[in-house]
Amino acid sequence: MGCNDCFSVGNGSQQLEQSRYFSRQLVTADLLTQDQDYYREKRRLHNRLLHGWGIVCGLEVKANSVSGPPLTGAPLNVTICPGYALSPQGDEIYVPTEVQFDLGQCIAGQGQSVLCTSPCAPVVPGAVNPESTFYIAIKYAQCLSNPVRVTPLGCGCDDTACEYSRIREGFEVTCLGSLPDSYPETHPELPVLCSAVKDTGVVACPLCPDSPWIVLATVRVIGNVPKLKPQYRRVLLSTAVMQEYLRAECVSTLTTTPG
Repeated sequence: MGCNDCFSVGNGSQQLEQSRYFSRQLVTADLLTQDQDYYREKRRLHNRLLHGWGIVCGLEVKANSVSGPPLTGAPLNVTICPGYALSPQGDEIYVPTEVQFDLGQCIAGQGQSVLCTSPCAPVVPGAVNPESTFYIAIKYAQCLSNPVRVTPLGCGCDDTACEYSRIREGFEVTCLGSLPDSYPETHPELPVLCSAVKDTGVVACPLCPDSPWIVLATVRVIGNVPKLKPQYRRVLLSTAVMQEYLRAECVSTLTTTPG
């Protein structure tokens, strides 16, 4: 998904619209979908401009213990821990349980053998060079779910068709051979915030990256063993996280301070 079109700079696109209902109105699927799009875009805009994007909590990548039960045929298996993140476009990425990921499927050539993948599959292998550094990344995804029967129009004898009645929010994890465009080698030099507010009263809006990927770990395979580093993990400090850390620090200070 891209950024909210109504906030793109200089494209002249219109603002968001929500449905207005009135008596004797014919309510169609398009009209109801319009409301869903409106509130989803409002939430994405709020997340992106007021909170930013990155890993809010969890989503640690850990190499599985050698002494533990490895997955069959998965010597390079790693575990992605549960967690929560906000995508560069403002979508919420929620991983409720541990995800097993075989990095061996990402080795160049093997990832290309997967011709068809489920739209709800959390892991989508991508081909990378095992002799070079690569990255484990996650992005927001949607898939259709809950198929139901749909009665055909007219009096034909055709079989009853199926339609998906729900859209499930999910995520995709893959390997990237290079950093996404949202991770520049050099960061632009920004003016001092206090000076910008004092001198002009204008604070620039954050840009919206085109790439949806968030890097979870940097990987280098040495001797068939994955070496994981937290390099390029973009941490987003939420108010809830900062409150927990401050509360723990304050309680520790109060209990150690002599009365």
